Amino acid sequence: MAVTKGLDILIYAGTGGSKQAIGGQKGCTLTMEADTIDVSNKNDFGWASTIGGAKSWSVSCDGQFIADDAGQQALFDAFVAGTDVQVEMKNTAESVYFAGKAAITSLEVDAQFDDVCTLSMELQGIGALKVDKGA
Repeated sequence: MAVTKGLDILIYAGTGGSKQAIGGQKGCTLTMEADTIDVSNKNDFGWASTIGGAKSWSVSCDGQFIADDAGQQALFDAFVAGTDVQVEMKNTAESVYFAGKAAITSLEVDAQFDDVCTLSMELQGIGALKVDKGA
């Protein structure tokens, strides 16, 4: 059983064909969800029955804010322009690989008195997520 270290996984994002690693990353999360549709009826004898509905995905990332980082700047530029981004969450060998188109729903820069400046972001998937792990 191969174990993947979290520090090997990075988020890359950009518009067009060019994607940049988002600098200063400390943590990233991919969330995949599916709606459920209630199909319960009296024949279920008091038990709920559901079927799967629409699926969705999102990526969140946090880390240090780096003012001259090309990846972070690409996110800010895309957000201001209202442009969707192509996003990848992968390791260098691409044995873990998730990719898709996403809307930037949140960019937050936090500047506390007694800490380094941090960045957090939320990307909401648009359409299908490409999942290719263990290649």
